[in-house]
Amino acid sequence: MLLFELKNPVEHKYGGELTPEESLRCVRETVLSPAWAPYPVRGVEVETVCGRLENFGGEHGWSGMSDQLKSVCFKSPAPFGAQTELFHLRGQLTARSAPGLEKAIGFKGVRGHEALRELISDSLLPDETIGKVHMAVFSSFIGRRIQTSPGCYLENKVVRLMPWLMVEGRCMDQFNVVRLSVLDWGAMGLDVPCRPWANDIVLTSRGSLMHRFTWNAPMCGLAWTKEVEEAICRACQRVSDEIGRAC
Repeated sequence: MLLFELKNPVEHKYGGELTPEESLRCVRETVLSPAWAPYPVRGVEVETVCGRLENFGGEHGWSGMSDQLKSVCFKSPAPFGAQTELFHLRGQLTARSAPGLEKAIGFKGVRGHEALRELISDSLLPDETIGKVHMAVFSSFIGRRIQTSPGCYLENKVVRLMPWLMVEGRCMDQFNVVRLSVLDWGAMGLDVPCRPWANDIVLTSRGSLMHRFTWNAPMCGLAWTKEVEEAICRACQRVSDEIGRAC
């Protein structure tokens, strides 16, 4: 893999081919060892979804969970009264049933719709229980090595040629990642009901991409179905592919 050092502005491009304009700006080419190779390309996967359950009924008497699960649940203190925790290979449930407060069950650390449905089933909750997701994280590998210093090749490319993306600010000592966010989800083919309230992309120098979403009021979370998850995965994959091509 070659490292191209460009001037006006100073940028570093790893591998690929230079455009005619970039060839005129290139001041040095360096052959890098295999240790500099990026992660192999990998499609989008769900890392985690977090949210709360709805329509789980009121017949679950013991701390919001079925009495049959009492032996595998744990009590934990919280500012609004004791909570009941259930740890599962597919994720974690937290039930709140303090006097005077709405009975609620939250979930976290769940890797997608299939895992969420399995967690609901194993928790002996009714089939009509739905999950409202307020935060989700998706990951992929773009298969490219990137410069991550402020004002790098990718950031400059986004500013000049990718108006649907925005370069996000970062701390002065956060030199090992590039932060972006999607401004125009229509350009990525994501329908309005699925569009997040906020999103944040973090890219490492070896091409690891983490895309975090937040859904907030007035929806109080996004009803998480197989179709919704697939739609967001497709949009994330398109984002990942476009960023990879820009590098």
